[in-house]
Amino acid sequence: MLNHKLHDLNNIIKSALIFMEYRIKTEHVSLRKKFTPNIPKVQVNADDIFLVIVNLLTNAFDSMPKGGKLLIESKCYKGRDTCVQFSISDTGCGIEKNEMDKIFEPFFTMKADGEGNGNGLGLTICQTIIENHNGKIKVVSSLGEGTTFTVCFPARQIIMLN
Repeated sequence: MLNHKLHDLNNIIKSALIFMEYRIKTEHVSLRKKFTPNIPKVQVNADDIFLVIVNLLTNAFDSMPKGGKLLIESKCYKGRDTCVQFSISDTGCGIEKNEMDKIFEPFFTMKADGEGNGNGLGLTICQTIIENHNGKIKVVSSLGEGTTFTVCFPARQIIMLN
Protein backbone atom coordinates (compact mmCIF):
# COMPACT_ATOMS: atom_id res chain seq x y z
CA MET A 1 0.00 0.00 0.00
CA LEU A 2 2.62 2.45 -1.15
CA ASN A 3 1.52 6.06 -0.51
CA HIS A 4 -1.92 4.98 0.67
CA LYS A 5 -3.22 7.45 3.21
CA LEU A 6 -6.61 8.43 4.56
CA HIS A 7 -8.44 10.68 2.12
CA ASP A 8 -11.87 12.17 1.73
CA LEU A 9 -13.14 10.77 -1.57
CA ASN A 10 -15.25 13.90 -2.13
CA ASN A 11 -12.11 16.07 -2.11
CA ILE A 12 -10.41 13.89 -4.72
CA ILE A 13 -13.51 14.08 -6.93
CA LYS A 14 -13.71 17.86 -6.53
CA SER A 15 -10.04 18.19 -7.55
CA ALA A 16 -10.66 16.11 -10.66
CA LEU A 17 -13.67 18.27 -11.55
CA ILE A 18 -11.56 21.42 -11.24
CA PHE A 19 -8.99 19.80 -13.54
CA MET A 20 -11.75 19.02 -16.08
CA GLU A 21 -13.50 22.38 -15.71
CA TYR A 22 -12.54 23.59 -19.20
CA ARG A 23 -14.22 20.62 -20.88
CA ILE A 24 -17.31 21.00 -18.72
CA LYS A 25 -17.68 24.64 -19.81
CA THR A 26 -16.80 24.26 -23.49
CA GLU A 27 -18.51 21.01 -24.43
CA HIS A 28 -22.09 21.83 -23.48
CA VAL A 29 -22.21 19.33 -20.66
CA SER A 30 -24.60 19.88 -17.80
CA LEU A 31 -22.94 18.68 -14.59
CA ARG A 32 -24.83 17.52 -11.53
CA LYS A 33 -23.00 16.63 -8.31
CA LYS A 34 -24.43 14.55 -5.46
CA PHE A 35 -21.84 14.19 -2.72
CA THR A 36 -22.71 12.49 0.54
CA PRO A 37 -21.40 14.83 3.25
CA ASN A 38 -19.10 13.44 5.92
CA ILE A 39 -18.47 10.31 3.90
CA PRO A 40 -16.05 7.93 5.65
CA LYS A 41 -12.44 8.40 4.62
CA VAL A 42 -10.73 5.68 2.60
CA GLN A 43 -7.15 4.45 2.57
CA VAL A 44 -5.99 5.24 -0.98
CA ASN A 45 -3.29 6.83 -3.08
CA ALA A 46 -5.04 10.09 -3.94
CA ASP A 47 -3.02 10.61 -7.14
CA ASP A 48 -4.05 7.20 -8.46
CA ILE A 49 -7.74 7.75 -7.68
CA PHE A 50 -7.56 11.24 -9.23
CA LEU A 51 -6.21 9.61 -12.42
CA VAL A 52 -9.09 7.10 -12.46
CA ILE A 53 -11.69 9.85 -12.05
CA VAL A 54 -10.13 12.03 -14.76
CA ASN A 55 -10.01 9.06 -17.14
CA LEU A 56 -13.65 8.14 -16.49
CA LEU A 57 -14.68 11.79 -16.93
CA THR A 58 -12.71 11.98 -20.19
CA ASN A 59 -14.48 8.89 -21.50
CA ALA A 60 -17.83 10.37 -20.51
CA PHE A 61 -17.10 13.62 -22.37
CA ASP A 62 -15.86 11.72 -25.41
CA SER A 63 -19.12 9.75 -25.50
CA MET A 64 -21.13 13.00 -25.65
CA PRO A 65 -19.62 14.95 -28.58
CA LYS A 66 -22.74 17.11 -28.93
CA GLY A 67 -23.16 17.71 -25.19
CA GLY A 68 -25.25 15.93 -22.62
CA LYS A 69 -25.71 15.37 -18.93
CA LEU A 70 -23.13 14.16 -16.46
CA LEU A 71 -23.83 13.03 -12.90
CA ILE A 72 -21.09 12.34 -10.39
CA GLU A 73 -21.98 11.13 -6.95
CA SER A 74 -20.46 9.64 -3.85
CA LYS A 75 -22.04 7.64 -1.09
CA CYS A 76 -21.51 5.01 1.51
CA TYR A 77 -23.31 1.91 0.32
CA LYS A 78 -24.51 -0.36 3.09
CA GLY A 79 -25.56 -3.81 2.04
CA ARG A 80 -24.05 -7.21 1.53
CA ASP A 81 -20.82 -5.54 0.41
CA THR A 82 -20.57 -2.32 2.42
CA CYS A 83 -18.35 0.20 0.67
CA VAL A 84 -17.61 3.84 -0.06
CA GLN A 85 -18.25 4.46 -3.72
CA PHE A 86 -18.43 7.02 -6.44
CA SER A 87 -20.32 6.84 -9.72
CA ILE A 88 -19.95 8.74 -12.97
CA SER A 89 -22.99 8.63 -15.26
CA ASP A 90 -23.32 10.15 -18.71
CA THR A 91 -26.04 10.43 -21.33
CA GLY A 92 -23.65 9.52 -24.13
CA CYS A 93 -23.71 6.92 -26.86
CA GLY A 94 -23.48 3.92 -24.53
CA ILE A 95 -21.66 0.65 -25.09
CA GLU A 96 -22.86 -2.23 -27.23
CA LYS A 97 -23.57 -5.45 -25.31
CA ASN A 98 -21.04 -7.43 -27.34
CA GLU A 99 -18.34 -4.89 -26.36
CA MET A 100 -19.07 -4.78 -22.63
CA ASP A 101 -16.82 -7.77 -21.90
CA LYS A 102 -13.94 -6.18 -23.84
CA ILE A 103 -13.78 -2.64 -22.45
CA PHE A 104 -11.22 -3.45 -19.74
CA GLU A 105 -8.97 -5.42 -22.12
CA PRO A 106 -5.67 -3.76 -23.09
CA PHE A 107 -5.74 -1.97 -26.45
CA PHE A 108 -9.51 -2.31 -26.92
CA THR A 109 -10.91 1.10 -27.79
CA MET A 110 -14.13 2.51 -29.08
CA LYS A 111 -12.38 5.80 -29.90
CA ALA A 112 -10.73 4.73 -33.14
CA ASP A 113 -11.68 8.00 -34.78
CA GLY A 114 -8.75 8.38 -37.11
CA GLU A 115 -7.34 11.23 -35.05
CA GLY A 116 -5.19 9.09 -32.79
CA ASN A 117 -7.50 9.45 -29.79
CA GLY A 118 -7.81 6.42 -27.60
CA ASN A 119 -5.14 3.77 -27.28
CA GLY A 120 -7.31 1.33 -25.36
CA LEU A 121 -5.32 1.48 -22.14
CA GLY A 122 -7.34 3.94 -20.05
CA LEU A 123 -9.91 1.55 -18.63
CA THR A 124 -7.30 -1.19 -18.25
CA ILE A 125 -5.20 1.17 -16.13
CA CYS A 126 -8.27 2.27 -14.14
CA GLN A 127 -9.20 -1.32 -13.39
CA THR A 128 -5.63 -2.14 -12.29
CA ILE A 129 -5.49 0.90 -9.99
CA ILE A 130 -8.84 0.08 -8.40
CA GLU A 131 -7.89 -3.58 -7.93
CA ASN A 132 -4.59 -2.47 -6.33
CA HIS A 133 -6.77 -0.63 -3.81
CA ASN A 134 -8.83 -3.82 -3.22
CA GLY A 135 -11.76 -2.10 -4.88
CA LYS A 136 -14.10 -2.95 -7.72
CA ILE A 137 -15.17 -1.10 -10.83
CA LYS A 138 -18.50 -1.89 -12.47
CA VAL A 139 -20.15 -0.59 -15.61
CA VAL A 140 -23.77 -0.45 -16.68
CA SER A 141 -24.61 0.84 -20.13
CA SER A 142 -27.47 1.07 -22.60
CA LEU A 143 -26.72 1.78 -26.22
CA GLY A 144 -27.89 5.28 -27.08
CA GLU A 145 -28.79 6.08 -23.47
CA GLY A 146 -25.51 6.38 -21.61
CA THR A 147 -23.12 4.68 -19.26
CA THR A 148 -22.48 4.55 -15.51
CA PHE A 149 -19.16 3.53 -14.00
CA THR A 150 -19.20 2.79 -10.27
CA VAL A 151 -16.05 2.40 -8.20
CA CYS A 152 -16.34 0.86 -4.76
CA PHE A 153 -13.78 0.65 -1.95
CA PRO A 154 -14.48 -2.21 0.51
CA ALA A 155 -15.62 -1.62 4.07
CA ARG A 156 -12.45 -3.02 5.56
CA GLN A 157 -10.68 0.04 4.17
CA ILE A 158 -13.25 2.47 5.54
CA ILE A 159 -12.10 4.25 8.65
CA MET A 160 -14.70 6.27 10.49
CA LEU A 161 -13.32 9.45 11.98
CA ASN A 162 -15.52 11.59 14.18
